[in-house]
Amino acid sequence: MVGCGRKQIANSKALNAFSDFTYVGSGLYHGQKNGGINMTVAPHSQEALSLPQQLETGVQYIFRHRKPLDGEKLALSELPSRLRQHGIEIVRAPNSARDMMFPFVGGPIFSIQFKEGTRTGVIFSQVCPSYAKQVDAGWSGSDYVLVYTE
Repeated sequence: MVGCGRKQIANSKALNAFSDFTYVGSGLYHGQKNGGINMTVAPHSQEALSLPQQLETGVQYIFRHRKPLDGEKLALSELPSRLRQHGIEIVRAPNSARDMMFPFVGGPIFSIQFKEGTRTGVIFSQVCPSYAKQVDAGWSGSDYVLVYTE
């Protein structure tokens, strides 16, 4: 156990789904009481960082991806496929574009809930608060977050 009831995650298989992404920071995750997903991204770096050696439950791990990126294809097939390839069960994921939100800027907003052994987690996307700056620097303009909730 690590402070505040967070547990270390040894050998995260879900992390493999982010092999072509860039890690930019982490922050505490504040889930919703009714079991819903809080899709607020914690403040984070604008630069690439070294991924921590061990992940923890209750912590957001925030990633970015370079352009071009088909966010709809990422949500509907690529991320679920990558998770399944590593033996991770998809609990809930978008089945079509109707299951996602499409903001005026950035890629689609979506969430994928998963179960990895006895642990549960979520991957979600959100438009980066510094969207214009990130797009100008060659990024897709979206943040992608991995959280182990239990």
